[in-house]
Amino acid sequence: MVSRTGMSALAMLLSSTTAAAHATPAACEKRLLPPSPGAAAGQNLAAKDLVQLRDFGESSVSPDGRWAALILRRADPARDDYCIGLVLVPLQGSGAARFLDIGGEPIQLRMDLRGVSDIVNGSIADDAPVWSPDGRTIAYLRRDRGVTQVWIATPQGRPRQLTRLADDARSVEWSTSTTLRIQYRPTSKALAQISREGRGGYLYDRRFWALSEARPNPPPSPFEIVTVEISGGRTVPNLAAAPDPKRSPAARLYVTIPEGGRAWTAPQQPLRYAGPSVLTVEYRGRRIACGDICGSRVSAIWAQGDTVLFLRSGNPANGGETEIYRWDLAREPSPRRILATQDALYSCALAGSKLVCGRETALHPRTLAAIDSGTGATNTLYDPNADLAGRIRNSVERLRWTDPNGISSYGDLVLPAGYRPGQRLPLVIVQYQSQGFLRGGVGDEYPIHLFAARGYAVLSITRPRPPSSDSDAPDADSYQRINITGWADRRRVQASLEAGINALVARGVADPDRIGLTGLSDGSSTVQFALINSSRIRAAAMSTCCESSASGVSVGLAYSDSLTRWGYPAPGSDNPQFWKPYSLAANAEQMQTPLLIQVSDREYRLALETYAALDAANAPVEMYVFPDEHHVKFHPEHRLAVYERNLAWFDFWLKDQPTADPGSAATMARWQALRLRSTR
Repeated sequence: MVSRTGMSALAMLLSSTTAAAHATPAACEKRLLPPSPGAAAGQNLAAKDLVQLRDFGESSVSPDGRWAALILRRADPARDDYCIGLVLVPLQGSGAARFLDIGGEPIQLRMDLRGVSDIVNGSIADDAPVWSPDGRTIAYLRRDRGVTQVWIATPQGRPRQLTRLADDARSVEWSTSTTLRIQYRPTSKALAQISREGRGGYLYDRRFWALSEARPNPPPSPFEIVTVEISGGRTVPNLAAAPDPKRSPAARLYVTIPEGGRAWTAPQQPLRYAGPSVLTVEYRGRRIACGDICGSRVSAIWAQGDTVLFLRSGNPANGGETEIYRWDLAREPSPRRILATQDALYSCALAGSKLVCGRETALHPRTLAAIDSGTGATNTLYDPNADLAGRIRNSVERLRWTDPNGISSYGDLVLPAGYRPGQRLPLVIVQYQSQGFLRGGVGDEYPIHLFAARGYAVLSITRPRPPSSDSDAPDADSYQRINITGWADRRRVQASLEAGINALVARGVADPDRIGLTGLSDGSSTVQFALINSSRIRAAAMSTCCESSASGVSVGLAYSDSLTRWGYPAPGSDNPQFWKPYSLAANAEQMQTPLLIQVSDREYRLALETYAALDAANAPVEMYVFPDEHHVKFHPEHRLAVYERNLAWFDFWLKDQPTADPGSAATMARWQALRLRSTR
């Protein structure tokens, strides 16, 4: 069983709870070891293969540029468990990657939201191990038996636990080569106080995240820092690093140029809530302009001698293209682009003359790659999923479109191998960020390449920027009010969705009578709006559900307060005109599109009004609730079940192909009954 700990959730949140036996380190090492390239060539890709991919998040490079360190994990749906290892990857020569430590449990993302602390999302944290300044030691977070502590290892191995904190370690950084600064949040006393409060009943107030828990959470408290010696774990006085006096407090990214100067990004209009940041470069006492290239989308910068390198992220308007620029300040009047790619690049770090990045293509999961900082030439350093080579035979094409209002976005069209132009296929749309390896959309529940291999056209779409993104809104509430007024954001997303569908119908790819729509979180909001405002969708699946007149209070008072500030009707007010364009519950009598809902136990309350209204109206709806789950589903066995049910659902409704699995006979009987509802 997977180790679990936790708290609560909603759009981007949730929790966990107990622990059980894990696979042995020897068994995990065998599962984690990268197979030889093409080891499974010729085998058809299965749902289990996608769940069991070897994943890693951010990586870090040693000070001498010889090594990279990363945390590798692999899910095991049969055991409902994860194997995790600290991996050392050589960046020079031809040596093999090796494990320095194996063990632990996934660390899940947490956040503070609406005055409620540490809401757990279900996604797995991607924090990189960190190298000591002398390159002799690696520090990293490891979770065992529901508690996260700091561990250290050397490049030769010898891992050991350094801390025994009463509260979870949240982050770690080096202050010297022999001491670590560790961030934690002291919550154990507050949680104990809440438990004592329960003896006389909890006062219901804005501490509750009622969507997922029947008890209050501690209010957000400050994080604290402890400095620890690595030799014996002794706590020493905190010594904060001296700040760079030249660094502006507004700088979001900042580097010092070794040959004299600095480069940084900062908001161009600081009073705007979501205004763009611009890159500024100072060199040898003068500020150098670089025009529109530095005007937005700069998400990483590096300095090397007289040279500045920077990365511009893709966005809906430029078709998701990532760019890397090089600027030799002593010799070049402006930056020059060395790389433009539709691949996704993650946590790049400078190692000598190369950038070392996580890299994903549409057809292959993350590898560790080296990018030449002079030419942009790229080569693979480490591929933990080499056995996937040749097993995904679909084609992928990046498409760009503009809606009737001039708003641009893009998507990736995935077609089965052997597709013949002009052949109309059932279309499944997956949301809402199309970048990197096309696995299962946001939340990873709709297996894109498996759908394509079964004869579907799949459109993986990126939603357009919200209407408020170009506004001067000064804060989050006014920013959201722009999006909510007249359902402006939902209408913009729907117009973009329709433009993408129209393009595929016009090309003769999509069968206009067999279109399915899927989504989680913001994607499920798109499904909700489309089912009411479009006649194109013939079947749908949602991973979270649904906003309605009761949704605010079902989450909690603090969340309901936010909705009211954004322009939603206040609790208790009757405003059917507001909800009619958006609420499935308010339109239940007209709903005939088959809808599959697969939600977590900590979020299913949000779906109850919608499900009850659809069921009472005899609409074709089916809902599954997954125990001990999150906004993003975490358990490997659940992820596999979700994959397989989504495939079967769209086969049934878009291809008229009931599954032949004998264990699914009862399910097929229910779906046949739903078919009668859909034609009522």
